[in-house]
Amino acid sequence: DGLCNILIEFEPNIPMDTVDVLSARAMDEAAFEIYRICTLWQSRAGEIRGLGEEGHLILRIERNPVAPSPTEHISCINAPGRPPNEANCNRALDLVPLRRAPQRFGPVGTPGVQVGLPVMWRDLQTGGCDATLTADEGLVGVDVWWLWWLRGKTVNAMCVRRGLSGRYVVD
Repeated sequence: DGLCNILIEFEPNIPMDTVDVLSARAMDEAAFEIYRICTLWQSRAGEIRGLGEEGHLILRIERNPVAPSPTEHISCINAPGRPPNEANCNRALDLVPLRRAPQRFGPVGTPGVQVGLPVMWRDLQTGGCDATLTADEGLVGVDVWWLWWLRGKTVNAMCVRRGLSGRYVVD
C-alpha cells in the first residue's frame, strides 16, 4: 500500500566486508511476522534480528517517509492504451536525479523557479513508461529530487505493479 518500507541491513559493528545470505522464503516469513505483530499491536514499525545463515542480518519494516499524508494522495487509474510495465517504469525513475538539496519547483518561466516543470523521464529501452513531474499553473514549491524519486517508486509499487497508471498528488 506504499505505507511501509522493508529494509535488510547488517547488525551494528559487523565489518563491511562481511557476507551473509537470507533466502527469499526466510525474508518473506520474517516480513510477515513483523507485519502480523505490528498489525496486532497497531505499531508502525518492527524488526527481527539474527537472520541469515550467519545471523548477521536485520529485517526491519518502517513507515515510508513519503507515505501519503492528509495533503497527499495516490490515485491508480485504468488509463487507455497499453498498461505500464513495472520494470520499464523503474528504468524511467532511475533517470531522476537523486539530489537532496532543496530546490524551487514550478512551471517553466516562473520567476525564482530553479526546476521548470513539467519534466518527463522515459524508459529509453522500450518507451513503455513515462514518469512526469508537473505542477498546477502558478504553483511553486520547495522540494528535493530524491523525494520525487521515492514518490514515483511508491506509485510504481501501488499502481503499476497491478497494471494501472498512477499519480502521486501533493495538494
